[in-house]
Amino acid sequence: MRIKVKAGAHSRFLCPLEIPLEADLPASFYLKEMHSGLLLSAQCEDYGGIKKMVFLLPFLDSGDELVFELVEKEAEEKVRIERKEDRLDILLSDVLLTSYHIASSFPRPFLYPLYGPDGIPVTRNYPMAEVEGESKDHKHHRSLWVAHGDVNGVDNWSEEEGHGRQLHREFLDVRNGVVRGRILEKLEWVDAEGRKVLEEEREISFYNLLSPLRIIDFRICFTATEGDVVFGDTKEGGILSIRVASEMEGSRGGRIENSYGGVGEKETWGKRAQWCDYSGIVRGKKLGIAVLDHPCNFRHPTYWHVRDYGLFTANPFGVSYFTGNPQNRGDFRLVKNGKLEFRYRLLIHKGNAKEAKVEEHFLNYSYPPEIEVEK
Repeated sequence: MRIKVKAGAHSRFLCPLEIPLEADLPASFYLKEMHSGLLLSAQCEDYGGIKKMVFLLPFLDSGDELVFELVEKEAEEKVRIERKEDRLDILLSDVLLTSYHIASSFPRPFLYPLYGPDGIPVTRNYPMAEVEGESKDHKHHRSLWVAHGDVNGVDNWSEEEGHGRQLHREFLDVRNGVVRGRILEKLEWVDAEGRKVLEEEREISFYNLLSPLRIIDFRICFTATEGDVVFGDTKEGGILSIRVASEMEGSRGGRIENSYGGVGEKETWGKRAQWCDYSGIVRGKKLGIAVLDHPCNFRHPTYWHVRDYGLFTANPFGVSYFTGNPQNRGDFRLVKNGKLEFRYRLLIHKGNAKEAKVEEHFLNYSYPPEIEVEK
């Protein structure tokens, strides 16, 4: 089997690639570039009868192409997910990247801590832990989470009286890998009395990258199992939500910027953009977090609820708030048994958005290289 990768119009840098497969392949193997001899780790994934090959392309100039052949030699697992009593620990080459917390004592699952490429946490500790010098507002801002403040009238955003909850029901798949590891989870969103509002399937993939970049992919799919579901027009929500490290906050010198060149809260809050980035100096290192909104997403490019105090969310529903027009409603009705899916890529990087090539990573994500498979 030979794999030809064509860069197309864009240069590629640390680009995750997936190839649909029909043939059976080993769980792990190598791809050898025909001219240079470069060896890349690769893996075969098979879930529900759908097979795919996954690998990371280090670099390819625009207009160039590379040809790889398959080398059937087992590669070493680099992404490992360890099950604990009430969480999953995700390790890259035995180094903790993050933990996924699912304990029923929390209103909804979240990732915490979240470490950057220098081993420095890039999200706030509070309210999971109190650290001197950190801000302590908004107790529901738990590092990295999924939530929305009006789902059939249920507040599944805050932790105030009467709030809704997200209940972990089961892990459908937890998988280690040489290129990436994956969590596939089933959740139920319920009201304060425990009545189910909808179901969610959440897929989180963690790539084998330590420096200068870390990549986490999210797929979030809602199903209206109980009847029609209305996602209400409110700014209090974010299908992917982050509370950045306090040192990174805009009010402390951090930098917010988006794909259209907006800089600072004034030019980015409530604005639509293909991606948004938050960077700053944390423990003496310049680090940043970017969220990329996939073009297939509902209302792409999404609106961003991003604040100088450190909140950073992708929110496609709070349109009247973001436009300042009460008549311009962002409510969305998902009919019974209907599905609504969102995809995001999270980059944790060194430097600011330009230095980290966030725009190039958006092009990787949205318009990947052309791939040909020769048997």
